[in-house]
This record gives sequence, C-alpha cells and structure tokens, in this order.
Amino acid sequence: MNNILPAFILGVLLLAGVAPAQVVSLRFTGTVNTNGQTIFGQTGSAVPYDFSISYDTSVDSALVYTVLEGSTWTGSSDTAGHNWYGYSAAGLSSVNLNFGTGTWSQSDLEIDMPPSSGYDAASLWFDTNIADATPTRAWMSFYKAGLGALDFGLSQAIGYVISIELGYADIYDATSGKLAYSSNLTISSIPEPATTVLLLGLAAVGVAGLHRWRRQRRRH
Repeated sequence: MNNILPAFILGVLLLAGVAPAQVVSLRFTGTVNTNGQTIFGQTGSAVPYDFSISYDTSVDSALVYTVLEGSTWTGSSDTAGHNWYGYSAAGLSSVNLNFGTGTWSQSDLEIDMPPSSGYDAASLWFDTNIADATPTRAWMSFYKAGLGALDFGLSQAIGYVISIELGYADIYDATSGKLAYSSNLTISSIPEPATTVLLLGLAAVGVAGLHRWRRQRRRH
C-alpha cells in the first residue's frame, strides 16, 4: 500500500498543475444530401463531412455577447430558446474546412451576424460557453467569392423565441449554383495536446501503481 500512495500523490499533482485549456478545438461531423446534384465534386444522399476549428478563448474580445435561455434580447420582446454565447472573429486561430474541391479559410468567416434584425451581433454563436463545455448548437458562416459558402446552424424564430436550429448545416457551390443540406450535424471537442499528455501520464501512473500493488501482495 505504501508504494501506491506516492503514485496517487503524483497523479493529483499532475491534475493540479494543468491549467484549463484556453484554445478550444471543435469538430463538426455529419452527412449532406446533394439531392442528385454534384457539389464540389461530391454527390450522394449521405456524403460525409468532417470540419474543425480552433478558438482562443483567452483573447480579450473573445466572448462579446451572452443571453441566457428565457431572457429577452436587448431592445426586443423576443426571448432566447436556449443560452446564446456570441464570439468575435479575433479568437479564431485555425480552421480545417474542406469538402471535395471546396476549401475555406479563417479569412472567409462572415463577421458580425445578428440572430435577428436589430440584435447585437457576433461572428460565432454557440449554446454554451465553449471554454467550459462542448456546445450542441453552433451558428457561423464561411463565404468565399466565386467558390461558395459553408454554413453551420441557422438562426430561426418560432413565435417570439429565437433559437439555433439543431443539427443544421449547408454547403453552397457557387460554380454550379447548387446547395446541399445536413440535418445531423454533431459537435465534439478535440483534446488539446496537453490534455492528451496528461491522460497518458495518469494511465502510466495507474499501471505502475497496480504493478507495485501486485508485487507487494506476492511478497506477503
């Protein structure tokens, strides 16, 4: 038992010594239906996509707007159907946005999108504070002239309640003038390198502790 205690203390120290990640990486996966059309060289009823972005939440102007579920929007009688967290373009540090022959970059992000006319605007919207939790809804748009657009989410009003449509995404090919829709967008977090190293370290500590415990039992 005495041999396990140092390993346990080491694990606690490792956990205490790792600060929360400031750069958040999110992955967006699902499938699109091209409705028989060819979009960026892709066609089919369930063409898979896999996009990702990284956002630095430590940037001073990162989180620019917050309205909680059930609260009214500034200067309006409309209410929020879920928590809304709006972020500026300043914290967007990298993107991986490729679909067939279509590729978008950070500079293609559409900035200052209001959920409805007259509302406060942000460039990226989520239903969580992404520094604390993985969102289930996202709304942002990337547009490149001559290429087309990549949209995550859609701001919608049902009555006087404003929400981001869950699972929605679309891809627009400006060359062909065709649009593909997705209704199964899923968002997940990508572990940062520091987190991966921590998990591997803790796993190694656990294995070492178990080995010492077994060796001690055999001696007795």
